[in-house]
Amino acid sequence: MGGAGKVVKHVESVAELKRLCEKATTFYLALNYGLYSRKTIRWDGKVFHIHNHVDESRQKLTEAQLFTESNIGRGIERKALIYADERELL
Repeated sequence: MGGAGKVVKHVESVAELKRLCEKATTFYLALNYGLYSRKTIRWDGKVFHIHNHVDESRQKLTEAQLFTESNIGRGIERKALIYADERELL
């Protein structure tokens, strides 16, 4: 994650997540002990399509389910859902 040419940012809100996910975007959810869970997320206007890379599982979740069926909602609240934004450097 990160590396040359990328600016690492955290997701501030579900509204920002929706905007970022208009096309599939890779995110990292910070876990304990410096570990991360990598997720590719896309928003289709109704549900989030989530690919969990750790176990190759896939989910379709509404905005409300981000907080009840996954740890993404909590990650946003705790500023632990991050992404590398290459567009910032253009």
